[in-house]
Amino acid sequence: MVVGDGDSAVNVTVSGSDQSITDTNGVTPPVPKTILSGPADTKVWVYYKIKSGDAVYTLSDIFDCTPEQLKSWNRLQGNQLRVGSLLKFYVPSKRKAYYVKLNALTIAQKRNIAGTD
Repeated sequence: MVVGDGDSAVNVTVSGSDQSITDTNGVTPPVPKTILSGPADTKVWVYYKIKSGDAVYTLSDIFDCTPEQLKSWNRLQGNQLRVGSLLKFYVPSKRKAYYVKLNALTIAQKRNIAGTD
């Protein structure tokens, strides 16, 4: 590596829990938390009971997934949904409470949320 006048080289060490950055003088500069953040947010399954008027595309929009993911997770062949059946969605654990609350919304409220995303 060639370091120009006034520049400094940076050594990055990432092994296990040791994550450090030092320059050629051995100084550790402040590092943004996003660089040293842990693994991506874990995901959990949430269940949704199908109501009259629900549609694959609306539900995939409000649960922030694709229609293909919704169908795959629930082994659906087409866009037909059976009222009273349960669907499962794989969502970030940090937002689980939000997604669980979607069960209580009316069809109009769900369509409104889908239209604003």
